[in-house]
Amino acid sequence: MRPVVARCEVVYTGRLTARLPEAVRLLMFKADGSAV
Repeated sequence: MRPVVARCEVVYTGRLTARLPEAVRLLMFKADGSAV
């Protein structure tokens, strides 16, 4: 896994709509490119 620390905002639209405001977040990426 590759950890990435980033300042980001998250906007999700699907069955529901959700928004996380800008913040420092830990993102984890697996070897196949998917995120955890």
